[in-house]
Amino acid sequence: MVKTGFRISCSVGSGLARRFVSKSLLTLFIAGPASLSSLSAKAAPLPLVQEPLFGLVYDSNEVKFDPVPPDLLLRCGLDPSVETDRRSVYAQVDSSGSRYMIIGGLVRASPGERWQDDSTGEFLRANATACDLVDPGNDVFPPADYDGDPASDDPQYPIGMDVYRSLAMDAVNRYSLAFGSLQEFVKTLHEQKAYPDRAPPTVLDAILQKMTE
Repeated sequence: MVKTGFRISCSVGSGLARRFVSKSLLTLFIAGPASLSSLSAKAAPLPLVQEPLFGLVYDSNEVKFDPVPPDLLLRCGLDPSVETDRRSVYAQVDSSGSRYMIIGGLVRASPGERWQDDSTGEFLRANATACDLVDPGNDVFPPADYDGDPASDDPQYPIGMDVYRSLAMDAVNRYSLAFGSLQEFVKTLHEQKAYPDRAPPTVLDAILQKMTE
């Protein structure tokens, strides 16, 4: 039998081995702390997140929502750096020149510190020049017995019902996409005992509507 190719073997004490180890250490030295920190970052997964609408706890390394755009974070007075702010968009709708968003997720004071879960979240209203907080993200939708038009009848709910309904439908679409499907999303709601008790009525209506499509 004719053998082709080359077989290279060396002991730890051989010159070839010493040159190989030295070269590897030199490469690591030249790469510097940035490479070490990037390796450390890859080795440390992000913590669990509790989202604001239902109180669902999920693995942010597997369940992915869209990140909040950095320019919007900046406009709202929040740090736009991904090193300190990893908030996600849980619902969003545009209406009458404003963008309404329910956001929440992971934040920390500075790079290297432990991530904190912003489980309360924020309900924001933003336009081209300004941004303001409407409500906490876990207290957005009117209760089940609310029968008025929030925009005119109750300052506690300062937005028209059509916006709330659109937000609810957008939320269902985003959660279904993040969890893999509407069925998986609803399954997770049941498993974590969030359905129907912790689901806002407007969002429940949107879920039922999606189930019948």
